[in-house]
Amino acid sequence: VALLGDAAHCFPPDLGLGVNSALEDAFLLCNILEQEAAVQDGGSIHSALNAYADMRDVDISALMRMMISGGPYQYGQNVWRGRLWRLHMSLRSILARAFPSFFFPHLYMLQTSDLRFSEIMANEDTTTNRIITSLLILASIAFAVLVHRS
Repeated sequence: VALLGDAAHCFPPDLGLGVNSALEDAFLLCNILEQEAAVQDGGSIHSALNAYADMRDVDISALMRMMISGGPYQYGQNVWRGRLWRLHMSLRSILARAFPSFFFPHLYMLQTSDLRFSEIMANEDTTTNRIITSLLILASIAFAVLVHRS
């Protein structure tokens, strides 16, 4: 049994990636099955399905994370959290434009790129870590200046 598309990774249509990921699932499984059929010497459906699962696991895990953080408040569930999320997304966009080689745009902006889901989440994690590190450095400098002045 092979679960593809929404059967394998069901989520709300918040980021509009369901159909694309389902089509990618079918395309990749078809390619793996064709490769197994071409090999024919010891190849099996079972090994093809295992290869498919191994190939998709990283991207589908990243896609699931994207669904949680990509657009969490677009339905107005919590007004204040929604405003904070929009502010967060705006600040990330500004940082990505100001320092494009250091900060990546918010994952919401990268969903139409040619990057794999796992690459988008890696960029998201890298940018988050860089923002936190930058804020800690700035806070340390501000604290050192305040201590030095007093």
